[in-house]
Amino acid sequence: MAGRPTPRATPALIVALALLCLALPAAAAAAERFAAPGGATTGTCPQSAPCRIDRAVNLAAPGDEVFIAPGDYDVSATPLSNGGALTVVGADRASKPRITSSGAGTTLALGGGSLVADLDLTYAGSSGSSALFVGPGSAVERVIARSNATSAISTHGSMIRDSALFATGPSGAPLYLHGPGNSILRNITAIATGANSSGISVRTSNATPATVDIRNTIARGAESDVYAESGPAGSIDVDIDYSNVRFGMLVGAGAGSTGFITGAHLQDGNVVTPLFANLAANDVHQLPGSPTIDAGIADGAVTSFDFDAGSRLVGSAPDIGADEYAPPSPVVARSPEPPPPGTPPSLTGLERTNKVFLPRYLRRGVKSRLPNRTVFSFFMNQKATVTVVFKRVLKGGRLAGRGRLTLAGVTGKNRIRFTGAFRTPAGAKKRLSPGPYRAFFTSRNEFGSSPTSAVGFRIAKPPRR
Repeated sequence: MAGRPTPRATPALIVALALLCLALPAAAAAAERFAAPGGATTGTCPQSAPCRIDRAVNLAAPGDEVFIAPGDYDVSATPLSNGGALTVVGADRASKPRITSSGAGTTLALGGGSLVADLDLTYAGSSGSSALFVGPGSAVERVIARSNATSAISTHGSMIRDSALFATGPSGAPLYLHGPGNSILRNITAIATGANSSGISVRTSNATPATVDIRNTIARGAESDVYAESGPAGSIDVDIDYSNVRFGMLVGAGAGSTGFITGAHLQDGNVVTPLFANLAANDVHQLPGSPTIDAGIADGAVTSFDFDAGSRLVGSAPDIGADEYAPPSPVVARSPEPPPPGTPPSLTGLERTNKVFLPRYLRRGVKSRLPNRTVFSFFMNQKATVTVVFKRVLKGGRLAGRGRLTLAGVTGKNRIRFTGAFRTPAGAKKRLSPGPYRAFFTSRNEFGSSPTSAVGFRIAKPPRR
């Protein structure tokens, strides 16, 4: 782990916490603790000797900061539970640690006033637990959470932002707000598919009111998109705007007072449907032309990053939902300078058009809005042989070779249409399977080779029939 990770406390977070009137308890001796796959089961979890994840989290003191390295963690036998106010974050914002439980307890449970960020959490058990529980006054950012039970995230009086949440259980809700206080939601995509489910569920019987401020959010459920139920002594007010829900699917119930305030910029999901890369596979990256692009609002609670650490500052306004669509970078014409005689070639300005595509050989007769190829482009200052090496990005960021191709490069701009299939120098035909990849480009002549340039792309999973 290079360098010292720091908590993700952005200026927007500070403003948001002020809005919530939050204050983390004072910790005279707050510690930094580190977790990694296969970590130690003893010690204090310093960066030089990270612990097993349950030791790092469960034995932390209130106010401690826990940094979790990328990788896979199964906590079925040792659920992560700590009643204190902790900071628990992925050590690498761009590579979330994947934490899964199929046991009886919630995958990660923390006390009020906690900060949780940059984690991928799954609950796959049968006890009705959540992937994440945090007490009131907490902040959750850039989290992917899934549950086959009642809720992916359970909290109240907290702030949830830039997160993609999924629940498949009956009567479930990806986001369950179950008590009083002011909850603030920004850039959430909450998808529930089970029978009688809701995208967001708000419930309270407490005499203290529950208020929910929703902006830049997509919510879908089988029975309702947003459900609010107050007991006889309860009161719930839901203020929603700059979001995409289906009109008629904002449902109030209960003997108490329940009200919805709907703004003028609320999109009716019955008419205006978000375009996702592959919703059946929980891939909620937006496709070009989605009506949710640039349709949100920037306020003091909106952050600088989307759910997978891409920039939130793209286009004329933030997008609605967890993802921020980034169009392909335009290729700027460059005029390479003529090389001195007897010198190696240069390869510069490497770009690709489509970050995600679905090759024809994976479509199997099923229609998809995704493009069927990407185009690589680059500039060279002289003719040379170009070698492209394709490597699959594995769990933990490791790379595995998946083949190479060679081609004759020309002086000036070069374009390669890539469909996911190619022939190796030996003539073997290769077809890349779905997943993330990096392509490494090098040009060579008799005088040497250029520095290697790389670009990433993803081959999508084929949609279900």
